[in-house]
This record gives sequence, C-alpha cells and structure tokens, in this order.
Amino acid sequence: MKVLISSVLLGIAPALCAPAAAAGTDVDMSKGGVTFTSGENSLHLGALAQFRWTALDAEQMDRDTAGPGAGKEDGLSQKFEVRRMRVKLAGTAFRSWLGYAFQFELGGTEGDRASKINDAIIDIARNPLASLRLGQFKAPFSLQQLTSSASQEFVDRAITDKRFAPGRDQGLMLHGRPSGRRFGYEMGAFNGSGESKAQEDQGLLYAGRLLWDPLGEYKPSESAVDHSGKTLLHFGLSARTGELIRGTDHPELFTHPDNETALGVEGAWTWGRLFAMAEYFRSAAETTDIGPSDPNDPNSPVAATKGPNLRAAGLNVQFGVMVVPGKIEIALRHAQIDPDDRTAGDKVIEERVVFGYFWKGHRLKAQADAGTVTWQRNFGSLSSAARRGLPALTDRLVSGRELTDAEVRAQMQVAF
Repeated sequence: MKVLISSVLLGIAPALCAPAAAAGTDVDMSKGGVTFTSGENSLHLGALAQFRWTALDAEQMDRDTAGPGAGKEDGLSQKFEVRRMRVKLAGTAFRSWLGYAFQFELGGTEGDRASKINDAIIDIARNPLASLRLGQFKAPFSLQQLTSSASQEFVDRAITDKRFAPGRDQGLMLHGRPSGRRFGYEMGAFNGSGESKAQEDQGLLYAGRLLWDPLGEYKPSESAVDHSGKTLLHFGLSARTGELIRGTDHPELFTHPDNETALGVEGAWTWGRLFAMAEYFRSAAETTDIGPSDPNDPNSPVAATKGPNLRAAGLNVQFGVMVVPGKIEIALRHAQIDPDDRTAGDKVIEERVVFGYFWKGHRLKAQADAGTVTWQRNFGSLSSAARRGLPALTDRLVSGRELTDAEVRAQMQVAF
C-alpha cells in the first residue's frame, strides 16, 4: 500500500509544483483537498485525521495480576490515539458516469479496523434511476453508519451501530434517485463476512433501504452546522436478511450458517440551529449449539443443533442546538439495546452530552463528550450470541450486578 500511495503522490507532485496546470486541466484546492479535472476525467485527493484522548473510569475493573494494584479497582485510565488517519482518491475515469472511490486507513488498526483498505468502489451511474456500485463499501442499512465518521455529532457512533449495522462489506448494489432527489432506494448483495474478509460460507447478506426527503435532499451529516440553516426532513426504512453481519460465529457451519433478519426505521430533522435524529432497530437471529451428539458422551460425533431465534431491539436518539450559529453546538444522546427479549434487566444503555466547536464545519472541528455506559444486572446471564456486537465486559461479566462506566472523550479532526 505504501508503494501505491507513494506512486500517487509522485504522480501529482509535478502538477502541484508546476507554475500552471497543463492545458485543459483545472486544479481546485479551495476546499482543503486538491481536485484535478480534465474533460470527463477527474481526481480528488482528500484525507481525514482524528486525534483522540479518552479518560475511562470503569466500575470494578482490575487489570493488574501482580504488584500493588492487584485486587484494587483501576480507577481513572487515560489514552491518546490516532483514531483514524485516512487517504481518499475519488473521481471519474473515461466517462462522466464512471466513478471510483478508494480509501485507505493509515492509522493504528485493530479489530473491525484491521484492514488497510476501507473503500474500493466502482460506480456505474449512467442512469440516475438505476446506478450500479461494485467493490467494498457500506451495506445500505442504518443512517448513522452511512453517515461518514467525519460528520458525526458525537466523538463516535452510538452503541447501536456495531450491534445492528453491517458496515463495510464486499458485494454489489443497485441504487437510484429520481430528479428532484426527494426519493431514493439502495439494495444489494454482500458476502456478509465484513470489511476486507474473504467469503467464509455459502451464505450471503442482502440489504436494502428506502429514502424520502419531503423538503429536499438530505445529505447524511449530523448537526445543523453543514445544513446552512435549511429546514430538512428525512425518513428511511432499512431491511436486511441472510448471513449474520460482520462474520460468522461458527466457522464449522459452511452450508447452513446462522442467518439474521433485521429492520431499521430512521429519521432526521434540521431547522435553523436545531438538529435531531433517531433510529430504531429490531432483529431476529438464528442460534446454533455445537457439541457432541450425545451429551453424556463427549467423544460422540459433533452435532449442530438449531436453537430458538434470538430477538433484539435497539434505539438511538440525538438532539443538538447550535448555541452560536456555525460555531458552537451542544447535543444529547440516549441509546439503548435490549439484546434478548426473553430476559428482563439485560439492557445496555448509553447516555452522553457533547460540546462541539467548528472552524470549517465538520472539516475542521474539535469535540468533547462525556457520559456513561450501563450494563443492567442480568446482562451477565446472556449467551455469547446475545452479547455479540455489544460493548464487552470481559472478566467483569457477572450476573446479578449492574455496572456503569464513566467516560470523557476529546477529539480534534481535520477532513478534506
């Protein structure tokens, strides 16, 4: 990847250093990045950098196994991180309707972010009513997931995101918007294995979304800062079915992996200094027990037994006010997940308040949020399948005890 990025930078360097662009080529650096345009060909070079500080006071957390800290709560812990450092290449090639977008992660990567390639997209958009997208990109489900990480109202997305939204995957999608752009649709088929992961079974993930913007097109961006005081309404309905999102729990199940069906309802509203958004999710997932065919004989052949469907629900609500128009915002968030409707007192609840200061909208901003994540007393009694995609408790996973972690986060962002 370093070779690729070096080649791109070496390729554009002569244009940047030349006293004037080549004949027939326009160069625009007015928005922070650089865009080259020549006839039907274009190239935009952009970047995103997020530098974050986090202070966490985790209840009953003790990570010391020796020394004076063993047997005592850790108390406040702090960390600095380069949360995201990305380079993006996007534009059109050969024809105005043939688009591309490639995005690379250069910062520290872990878990779901372990891939160095975020997006690898080819868009065939000759007809706005039916465009075809191929490659790796975000499956069409959940407004907050489809809103760029650079355009979030809080330092990061709500706890509902990893539990219900597929995120990036490899596949294809048909999408379109009629003239006026008040209606739209997106529907596609994907591996279901997650970002930059190979297909792992015979299952596929199918996802689709319907959009309605009655007062004019709503471009996904949280906070009123990027909407120029416009009054906008957005409604959407998402659905997905097929393979469990972000990879299987059971690599043993190739021909009949666990499937999940989920629905999502979304809404967003901006009016002057105000912004609000909400999402509600419901899902039903298959569960499989892997073990000996004879419970009394651990050496008997391994069998896979389908259990009852696991039903979950989630909600995320946010409301923000631009205290100083275009500059300062304060917002509140309440999010919660009920991982298993058969268990009472098992919810995970997130509550936060955020302060945002904007110099150039979302492109140059500083944010600080503070809040809590609470695991209700029966969360520890849930199965591993029910806890999938939720904030982990690791060795604190004890039934009958409610835990609340307090967290403060501050982030500086540059995006262009």
